[in-house]
Amino acid sequence: MQKSKLNQMGLSLDDWERLAEQSGLDITQLEKEEIYQAYLRVQELVKRLDQIVKSEAEPAAIF
Repeated sequence: MQKSKLNQMGLSLDDWERLAEQSGLDITQLEKEEIYQAYLRVQELVKRLDQIVKSEAEPAAIF
């Protein structure tokens, strides 16, 4: 299975802050950190799903 684009990007908190500034969005520091934490959680979920698909586990194993 091909790794997701999100997982390949490997963005740091600094990267997220720079992207927010470049986009012109008015995002507070707390919001930036919350967005980054959500990104890290998604990255972990992608890794777990990749492992499940590789092991050809039952769909119920996801939950």
